[in-house]
Amino acid sequence: MSLNAQMDQYALSTDLEKRLVPQLIQLVPWPDGHRICLGNWNTAQLSSISSVLLPTDSSEAIHAVLLDFSRTLVPRIDALWEARN
Repeated sequence: MSLNAQMDQYALSTDLEKRLVPQLIQLVPWPDGHRICLGNWNTAQLSSISSVLLPTDSSEAIHAVLLDFSRTLVPRIDALWEARN
């Protein structure tokens, strides 16, 4: 299964996932996109992510989405880095 197909099959079951995951996907091709899964985000990435968060989104829920989605995102980032070399 291709990585794009894996991304397409990721279930967006919560409102937070529906807002956060598409934003994360947009950040992956950025020059610093690999930083997303490292927790070492730059200011532009943080601003982009914060634009889709609501005051009612708990840090626990955000962390859970990031952790779960990173399992799909890491192979995608690895593939992009491989293609750049």
